Amino acid sequence: LNQSLRLTDRGVQEVIRQCPGLVSLDLSHCPLLTQKCLETLPETFYALNLAGTDISFQKSIKDLEILKVERTPFSSEELRKLPKLCPHLLTLQLSYSPFTGKEIREAIEHLPLYRLTLDECDALEDQEAQELLAPHPHLRFLHLERCHHLTDALFLSLKECRLRHLSLRGAYRLTDRGLEALLKLPLDALEIQGCANFTDRGLAAVEAAQEKFSKLQINT
Repeated sequence: LNQSLRLTDRGVQEVIRQCPGLVSLDLSHCPLLTQKCLETLPETFYALNLAGTDISFQKSIKDLEILKVERTPFSSEELRKLPKLCPHLLTLQLSYSPFTGKEIREAIEHLPLYRLTLDECDALEDQEAQELLAPHPHLRFLHLERCHHLTDALFLSLKECRLRHLSLRGAYRLTDRGLEALLKLPLDALEIQGCANFTDRGLAAVEAAQEKFSKLQINT
């Protein structure tokens, strides 16, 4: 149902009524929807995408494992409630801009979260990012979009990393030193896009590290 420009709350509720076995719903970029469309969602729902809507997620869905709320009015208050609303959440996508690294860290600390994707990371700096990169008992996949302010110092200072997959887009301040530090982390997959500072030295380090990774993608 994504990008259904005329879809209303009543339409969503009718879909849910007509499809009692429904466990996944993509309502992203549906501009007419409000909180009311979620009222009849069962707690057995598995996946919900609200990205790009005016819906502020506040509903208890105990079985929910995948939630996408980037570019929505999702606030710090809703973030704090998330462990109680969705205690089994495994995948979360949200915009970084309304939060601090500490707020996100405190919320996910109480979730069995495996995958975290943050877009709008324009204000994310090294100190805040350390909160996100610190060891978490379950988190193994981290994707940061538009992380323009991250520097080599962040990755040179990492003492421990439990992530298996790290993806950085728009980290254009990184140089060969940061890249070499990233290549030394115990990752299975590393993706970096939008960085033009790497020289032949950095690209040689990438070539030498290829066999260590199941996926290694560096796009400048």
